[in-house]
Amino acid sequence: MIKIYNAIEDKLYDLINTDFKDEGGVYTLQCRYSQDSDSLRPIDRILKTDNEGILYIGETKALIERLTVLKKSVKPDYETLAHTVGNYYFINEKIRIKYPIDLLVLKVESSDNPIEKEKELLEIYTMDYGELPPFNSKLEFMKELIRKIKDKG
Repeated sequence: MIKIYNAIEDKLYDLINTDFKDEGGVYTLQCRYSQDSDSLRPIDRILKTDNEGILYIGETKALIERLTVLKKSVKPDYETLAHTVGNYYFINEKIRIKYPIDLLVLKVESSDNPIEKEKELLEIYTMDYGELPPFNSKLEFMKELIRKIKDKG
């Protein structure tokens, strides 16, 4: 199942609980153009423009817990280092201006093996765009991908 939520939705916990209960899964963070639009802001990448505007790809064994932390981490009155996205949001006002908090959306998908699913999504993204999404910083993933490519050829 795939669902899309406003990242700072007041009832995010309840919505995820209803849709996913205690499931694990993967999620992407993206940004709309406006409240009235479902169109997503594209992001220029090394190889080509990401028209889906993926800012972050993540995984968790407990969607409800992790996405609640992400929601809190981007709010200006909540200081935490508990999520990478919130760290970027906190340290750089230009990011908060370009990607307003009220326009952030989460695309959430359940998965029986979220770690492998995230690796798959990160690999596809990296091969398509030449780099990880802007808020991802997974050095171990990049090392693993290099080994995988070297082993192939």
